[in-house]
Amino acid sequence: MGITVRQALEISALKEAKVVGGHQGLDNVVTFVNIMEVPEVAKWMKGGELLVTAGFTLRDNAELRKSLIGNWPNGV
Repeated sequence: MGITVRQALEISALKEAKVVGGHQGLDNVVTFVNIMEVPEVAKWMKGGELLVTAGFTLRDNAELRKSLIGNWPNGV
């Protein structure tokens, strides 16, 4: 059981969060929250996760940002 990404974005702590990939998945159910500290996090994701990041590790690498956003499990 979980909540949808859309519902999660209504939580006060996430009110100013920006969805940068997977907009078609706003009604996907979140069963786990994951915090991205390293770009390799995608290797360990299984689906159903809400990935939260400040993007610090991605700030100077546009190609890495494009790669990560396009390679999440289930295309989201």
